[in-house]
Amino acid sequence: MQNNPVLTPSVERAGFALLLTALVTPVWSLSAFLTQDGPSHVYNAFLLFHLNETPFRDHFTLGALLQPTWLSQLILGGLVHVFSPVTADKLVATACLLIVPLSFRYFLRQVEPSAPRSLSWASIPFAASHALYMGFWNFCLGYGVSFLALAQFWRFWQQPSARGGAFLGGIAFLLAVCHPVPVAVFLLVIANVILYDVVTLWMRASPPAWPAELMHRSGWLGLWLLPAVTFFAVSSVHRGGISVWRPFWSTLRELDRMWTLVVHSRFERWPAAIVAITIAIAVATVLWRRRRANGGDAWLVAALVVLAAYFLAPDTTSGGDHLAERLLLFPWPLAVVWIAHMSRTVRAPAWLGPVVASTALVLLGLRWPVQRRLDEMLVDYRAAAAHVPQGATVLHISLVRGGIGTPEARPSLTLSPFVHAIGYQAVERRLIDLQNYEARTSFFPVVARPATLEAISRFSQVELPGPACVELSGPGDLEPDAVLVFGRAEAGRLCPELEAELNSAYALEHSAGEGRALLYLRRRR
Repeated sequence: MQNNPVLTPSVERAGFALLLTALVTPVWSLSAFLTQDGPSHVYNAFLLFHLNETPFRDHFTLGALLQPTWLSQLILGGLVHVFSPVTADKLVATACLLIVPLSFRYFLRQVEPSAPRSLSWASIPFAASHALYMGFWNFCLGYGVSFLALAQFWRFWQQPSARGGAFLGGIAFLLAVCHPVPVAVFLLVIANVILYDVVTLWMRASPPAWPAELMHRSGWLGLWLLPAVTFFAVSSVHRGGISVWRPFWSTLRELDRMWTLVVHSRFERWPAAIVAITIAIAVATVLWRRRRANGGDAWLVAALVVLAAYFLAPDTTSGGDHLAERLLLFPWPLAVVWIAHMSRTVRAPAWLGPVVASTALVLLGLRWPVQRRLDEMLVDYRAAAAHVPQGATVLHISLVRGGIGTPEARPSLTLSPFVHAIGYQAVERRLIDLQNYEARTSFFPVVARPATLEAISRFSQVELPGPACVELSGPGDLEPDAVLVFGRAEAGRLCPELEAELNSAYALEHSAGEGRALLYLRRRR
């Protein structure tokens, strides 16, 4: 069924371009787009390309090759050779923001070319999700690539060909080296679509040839996906780790408040909830208008299956956390895909895209003041970090964390934005970051050598709730040459033992932002 769109094609294209511009404007309007883990990713990507150089070779080495976290590391490592660390991080953030709406728009066109193009606008809030502000670059890239993979799967499933299968296999493998969660959702969705086709054909008592044709298509599909599935399975087994489930009511409450779209303020939960409610109303409207089920219902069933996985899956597994939050990003776009497919027979609610996109702009507006404040605070942080000697070992202690409090102490509701902020300066000054969380796990390409691992594990205690406390001259020979303490007195404090050790063994080298950032250098013995 052809629909009369709310927007003319030229207006719709212009509106989509303006939305993309609005998405990336916060990234490029600030001196740095600070996320929680972004600077750490930049630093470790730099290490990956300089492991054989001084001083890094004494502290870090290459880890296991079978890691589904390679893509952003390789991209950032290449960008840092051309751009500054801050600019490289901005470029990756921009890619994460743009790949979601662009790939989702392509996905909708493959599923139903006649559907209103403005339905693709409904992906805008999911591009700028909490995962983006956490700096989960591998997941965010994988989230966007998953829509490309699903689009190519649908194209191959409708019209199998060797060229289409090879293209699908390539995209699927690219997805596998991004992040395991989008891969798992991709496999879950295509399994659902195939199973739905089997059940539908069986119930309709189609000609006897359908089982053979279905087996033929499934066999070729499995062959093309084999490299990606193998990499995913082997890397998942290699990661190991324990699984932790959250209470059901906690998971339900986060769905009700759509916390996956809440970043800096509790006020964001209202527009976030409007996004979910709007899509739910659109689904209900199409269900009310349609006359009978059809093959496109597989997408709605897939959305419900992924939503069920959100409730049933552990929140922490295979060394990764925030699993429920990431899973919650998938059902809503899949529901929009179903709406697009149903536009063949039912008038699609073309208002859906503009309403959701407008709500996404409200979310971006609510986040902007906090991002600007973080940018101003980062200036003081970097001013102090610029005085760390080249090649030194540095421990950075951030007293500014996430939660409810004053803008100086708790600027963001859900992020601890400065916990890894030393990453930018660590690249520029070739420092050894003694709080490098990636190097103390086995889930990233770069890992710490034994002596450094012991020190990094010990210094991770400063991230625990309460007064920051750690023994600087603990077991082993590795002690920080510099200690950077960030946060004024209202943000938090150091334990008496750490304060005493700083005053006796270190000298205050630089203070920035009226005491907001304090740099201590170890005294000569």
